[in-house]
Amino acid sequence: MHSYQIDDPVRTHIFLLSAAFAVIISLCLDTLARTLSFRLPLWIDYPSVFGVFALLTSAYNRQLWNKRPFAATQWFRIPDVSGKWLLEVSSSHDQFQNTIFATLLIRQSGSRMSISIDSPDSTSSSLSASLLRRETLSDYELTYTYLNTPKPHAPNGMAPHYGLAVLRFATFPIQLDGEYFSGRGRHQHGSMVARRPLEAA
Repeated sequence: MHSYQIDDPVRTHIFLLSAAFAVIISLCLDTLARTLSFRLPLWIDYPSVFGVFALLTSAYNRQLWNKRPFAATQWFRIPDVSGKWLLEVSSSHDQFQNTIFATLLIRQSGSRMSISIDSPDSTSSSLSASLLRRETLSDYELTYTYLNTPKPHAPNGMAPHYGLAVLRFATFPIQLDGEYFSGRGRHQHGSMVARRPLEAA
């Protein structure tokens, strides 16, 4: 997975909360050790503020980012779009006459993400991404660049190429709507609609 961009205020709030709790926890541990006259062996140091801060931010990024109270609080909310989606794609390649059915797989943590699509003739993998709040009818927008690679049995003329995709969704997403634009070698565009499988809804 690669890192992805989110709104700056959210990152700032996470940083400040982790820093505050790191100071409090370190002070409590130090006070407790002094009260009990407890000393660790020389080869073990007391948890420092920076050490506790690193543990807290790691815990948030790995486990807590999509759980309450963080997921329900605007100050810390990072929308959870992880999982497997059923994807429908219409392309300018055939003047939008046919719908291509594919699988969209998104892996996500609080700081890292990967987006991949498996279609009948090709696969694509994200290279970079941003997940930002928008003042539009859709609450959020997931934008990512990708590399598309044809499968061995793909029709002649298909070649690896780069592209850009934009997906929009509500705060608690059950559907992603957007479009894609392919780069040099393809110069095509199309629409994308992703829905969660029924068993995951």
